[in-house]
Amino acid sequence: MGGKGWRGERSRIRGGRLTPGVYRFARREAWPDSRLVVENAAFVVFSAPPVARQRQLVLVLPGLIVVAGGLLLAVDDGGFPATAWYPAALFALVLLTIVALAAPPAGLAPRTLVLGLCAYGLFTALAFASIAWADAPGEAWQAANRIFLYGLVLLLVTLQPWNRDTGAAAVGLAGFGTALIAVTILVGGVVSDDPSDLFLGGRLAEPAGYLNATANLWLIGFWPTLYFATRRASAGWFRGLALAAAVVLLQLDLLSQSRGAVIAFAASALVFVILTPRRWPALFALAVTIGLTALAFGPLVEVRDAASAADLGPALDDAARAVALSAAAAFVLGLVATLVGHRAEPELARRAWVPRAGNIALAALALAGIVAILVAIGNPSDWVNARWDDFKNSGYSQVESGRTRFTGGLGSNRYDFYRVALDQFEEKPVFGVGGDNFADAYLLHRRTLEAPRHPHSLAFRVLSQHGLVGALLFVVALGAIFAAVLRARRLCGPDGGALVAGAVGAFAAFFFHALVDWLWAFPALGVLAFAMLGVAARIDDRADGLSAARGRPLPLVARAVVGIVVVAAAVSLAIPGIAARYTTSAYQDFQDDPATALDRLDRAADLNPLSDEPLVAKGVIEQRLGRPGQAVAPLREAIDRRPGNWFAHLELGLAEEATGHPRAALRSLRKAARLNPRQPLAAETFRRIRSGRPIDAAAVEQELYRGLQDRLQATDPDAASHSETDER
Repeated sequence: MGGKGWRGERSRIRGGRLTPGVYRFARREAWPDSRLVVENAAFVVFSAPPVARQRQLVLVLPGLIVVAGGLLLAVDDGGFPATAWYPAALFALVLLTIVALAAPPAGLAPRTLVLGLCAYGLFTALAFASIAWADAPGEAWQAANRIFLYGLVLLLVTLQPWNRDTGAAAVGLAGFGTALIAVTILVGGVVSDDPSDLFLGGRLAEPAGYLNATANLWLIGFWPTLYFATRRASAGWFRGLALAAAVVLLQLDLLSQSRGAVIAFAASALVFVILTPRRWPALFALAVTIGLTALAFGPLVEVRDAASAADLGPALDDAARAVALSAAAAFVLGLVATLVGHRAEPELARRAWVPRAGNIALAALALAGIVAILVAIGNPSDWVNARWDDFKNSGYSQVESGRTRFTGGLGSNRYDFYRVALDQFEEKPVFGVGGDNFADAYLLHRRTLEAPRHPHSLAFRVLSQHGLVGALLFVVALGAIFAAVLRARRLCGPDGGALVAGAVGAFAAFFFHALVDWLWAFPALGVLAFAMLGVAARIDDRADGLSAARGRPLPLVARAVVGIVVVAAAVSLAIPGIAARYTTSAYQDFQDDPATALDRLDRAADLNPLSDEPLVAKGVIEQRLGRPGQAVAPLREAIDRRPGNWFAHLELGLAEEATGHPRAALRSLRKAARLNPRQPLAAETFRRIRSGRPIDAAAVEQELYRGLQDRLQATDPDAASHSETDER
């Protein structure tokens, strides 16, 4: 059936009635030999579009709930704590089960999307399988559950097709919801007597609690709002409001001074401009946001230079004033551009040479930019070599050397993180070392004083922890889903294509930033990003009518299999989630009610037999309560579960020394020093015990914590903003 003829007949629908012309067209062009099929299908698609639209909105409601859930996780430390994202994952699983039973899909998903979902499912299965060979199986279990959560998001969002209206609702919820969070954070900081709680080293860290994660949250929301600033169907005031929201998000992104966000912005901008059919309005909107941000650059970056909390308030006031003025200017420019565009676009559309000339001008502008960059940097080979040497060797010593973090050195110790991750890949190249099994290996082989739990790169993470097989499955999954995105863009017209570009831009902002940071560990970002990717892959102009066709229920045997899988998945999410809550509450409450806290840790250790965290927590608390003899057994069991945890060996050595077993203490401390050779405290404690000097376990822990904080502030302030470090 010709697409043009079909759309032409659809335009003849009035008031939900099936006109004779549509019926004749369907009989003649679609299924000439099957009158009954034509009558039924035409009735479904055309007879009652208002009802179909309402049903379609109901069917995509779970996807909207997922996006809203991502926003809620964003204001809860970015969803990073296990106590935050495990309940969200369990809720998503229950929601998916209910939706699949109540409204099974009608089998309309593109084959490429199905292929991508299957590949991602196999990737998830491999992550769970890696628990069997991981040195830290508890960490691998948590990593697999996080991967499973992102898969649940993809399934929930792609289970039913989205039309342009419902798709725009999902994208708008992500964009304007993020903008609302940004405005709330900014206003809260301005009216607060002490806004320093929102900042770390003068850089905005909230709501995610980690500077780069916060910056990425604003970028994820930026592209949806920029889409609405170019949306032809929107009123002028709304497009102006969207452009103002985009400016707010971009300028708050600058408050975090994240260098990774600059990379992500440039890469996602390229993706957005290439994908959107409304390229010139998009370029105008992008130029406005960048231009206004450049004008406000001074007050925004000067917040970081505030020497004290007292200086931060006035600096933030100046920055907020600049943001407000920029947003107001963006609103006016968006409104004026809409009024001018509505008059100019029809006239320009009649001239076929205009788009061609515009593309030529754009290509010439890009070429001129490339030439200007080459002139500025000089010899490209020398420039690349110098930047590589800076990245490889300078560490954090040169990062703070410039007026801003954007003009300092490129070093960040990531080269050393990547080196260890590649060594892990060489050790187990086929299936990897297991999810989240990086911390112990890095402490053993590091050349820096940092102690990250993650390799700070999605690419190195997947390659080292899941091997070639996992990397291949992950690439196939993303590639197939992106093929579905391109299909959706091709089939849904210019306006729908612009919607696809806005959604994909949000995912691209997360993906490219995650390539150089540990953002995968922040479920709020992953949920929002994968939700936007799913919406982009499932946009379908036919959704108004075809979504009314209910899929067939699964056969009884298939239902039984699905039921078993759902129960197993629920157990996999519930058990470590409850254990994490018990462990967190024990640390918080042990001073007021030690008996209850220790009982919770026992239950957590029983619930999660793979994790060493409840047992280490019990050992530490017993030591702080002055009962080292009670700490020995849980610490030994923790070491059995995770032999590479140097901190457990250190605590065990302290407990054994306090109970009068110096030889056992020396063995434990020697092991701790071997597992973490660049940590001087373990070796120093070993020497003290061997020389017969007394040891105070509480003083050793305080010294460890104080030294760790000093090193973090001296090297990577980012790590101090979250529990990224695994060197307790």
